[in-house]
Amino acid sequence: RGAGLTVVMEISSIVIIYGNQLDPGDVDVSARRAGDKVEIEVENHGAGLARVDSGAILGHRKQAEVGTFILYPHQKRLVDADWKETIAPESVRIQIGKKRLETPVR
Repeated sequence: RGAGLTVVMEISSIVIIYGNQLDPGDVDVSARRAGDKVEIEVENHGAGLARVDSGAILGHRKQAEVGTFILYPHQKRLVDADWKETIAPESVRIQIGKKRLETPVR
């Protein structure tokens, strides 16, 4: 091997800079229960990039949080969340900026 230098770095965060704003009308959200989980599908049909700031699964006086994630242009994101309550989940709500999207759980 030739002489060289190996550099190892740990990146604690990533900054994404984007120009196009996401139109919430370009986003479809669906959810279904699968045992003790809720499978959430978020699809971005537009050219904008966005961060889902928060999300929650809602049931009668019960709630489970869904983590944040990046929603890439023309991509689909699948998210699983635990739902260990005895009552059925009713809806899923996600927050993108100031816009809130909600869909029933099937």
